[in-house]
Amino acid sequence: METSATFIGNATVLLRLGAFTLLTDPNFLPAGQRAYLGYGLWSKRRLEPTLIHLGGTRILGVPLTMDAHGGVALSRLIRPRTILPIHHDDYTVMRDPLHHFERLADGLPVRTMSRGETVDLTAVSAIQ
Repeated sequence: METSATFIGNATVLLRLGAFTLLTDPNFLPAGQRAYLGYGLWSKRRLEPTLIHLGGTRILGVPLTMDAHGGVALSRLIRPRTILPIHHDDYTVMRDPLHHFERLADGLPVRTMSRGETVDLTAVSAIQ
């Protein structure tokens, strides 16, 4: 069964899971945790890795995306098998570059992706 992720850009990732193709935004839940979907629906997250929404964006002082410190803190808290940082350089308002996250995340299972790159999720989930 094909299981892959293609980083489109911004917060968009194309997931191919067997016969299903999903276009999604980031999800910060670790595998096995339940997510509320609305209208009384719940789902249990089945996949690793975790997509970390970075960039350090603030609008009117309100954080919209995590900076490197927040991304590392979240990663240490949920301890995913693989971390795919996304949405870190799409706009001029993004102030915290990916290399800052990578430096602070030393020792964490970070796998960077380029726009248009497809990553086999079964391969990255097996890492570690």
